[in-house]
Amino acid sequence: MKTKRLYRVLAATTILAALSGCPGKAGKDADEAVAAPDPAALAEQAGGRPVAGAFKPEGFVLLQGLSLFTKDESGLRYANSAILGDPVRFEGKPEKLAYKGKEAEYLPVETAGGERYYARAEYVTAAYRLAAVVAEDCFLHDEPRDAKVTGVSIPRYTVLAVLSDEIRDGFVKVSYANEKDWIVRDKWVPRDALGNDEKTVSVAIAFKVADSMPADRAALKAKLLEGVARDGSGSAFDAELVNRIIANGGTPPEGFGLDAPADEAYGDADTGSLIPYAKSLAVNAYDVRVYDDYAEQGSVVEMVNKGLLVETSERTASAVTTPTGGTDYMYHIVQPTEGWVSGEFLDD
Repeated sequence: MKTKRLYRVLAATTILAALSGCPGKAGKDADEAVAAPDPAALAEQAGGRPVAGAFKPEGFVLLQGLSLFTKDESGLRYANSAILGDPVRFEGKPEKLAYKGKEAEYLPVETAGGERYYARAEYVTAAYRLAAVVAEDCFLHDEPRDAKVTGVSIPRYTVLAVLSDEIRDGFVKVSYANEKDWIVRDKWVPRDALGNDEKTVSVAIAFKVADSMPADRAALKAKLLEGVARDGSGSAFDAELVNRIIANGGTPPEGFGLDAPADEAYGDADTGSLIPYAKSLAVNAYDVRVYDDYAEQGSVVEMVNKGLLVETSERTASAVTTPTGGTDYMYHIVQPTEGWVSGEFLDD
């Protein structure tokens, strides 16, 4: 599977979070943040998202506004705040350290911007990728089977860390921060309740950042959400994004949600343009070829088999001549592998 950018929240997300005046926090210890982050520094940090051939994250921040510290001979010093979903690499094992008289385990991490900090270990997790809850009802399970449902429902828009690429009987293992900022670890949820395409995750993160701002910062919230919308439609939350922009006094970009973003179109506009199509589908045949392009000249990059659940992000706007010589829509799958598959081999 190719390494690709997992998600992108605009630099405006981080800047507006900093300008909002919301202190960073580490779970229930909200007094850990002693100063607002520097917007310029955070903007630079926000620009460094995981990209193929560049920063390869080992894990992600689970808590919006997580305090980041540096350490010197006098102990820990507050230095910055993280955005929910920020990618990190681990620089060592957790250490027992004290801040303002409170002892806890802190993990040395490196951010995508190359900065090194200490973060509360419980709020950072090793993970395969990020996802967001797109279903109205997404229940936690202790084991990957329906009989082990816990009765705890995860709200729509919640950002989760998917811990591995394993899909077991339609379930994936996740960790996340709940509404009380408590970390829930190593639970199973139905794969089809999640969306893991870049835009869906980015919008979910933006919702969380906006929700963390004070109620009197509606204009800043609107600017943040407008910035995310300008990055293009195609998320599972486009309708909600428009509603939130309007509710905060903003204006959605003209035509948002009606057409695929121009920078995501391939080939001839009449026959090869793409439209957003974020959905879970099942492979319906054996030895189905996955191509690196939807056009006739596409090359095979992998084979998938009947029963595999795949996540799509887009499809061709009209039926095209597929690499197999047939005529059908071509679907861009992004999980658990990446490439293009003819619609004749996919079922709802």
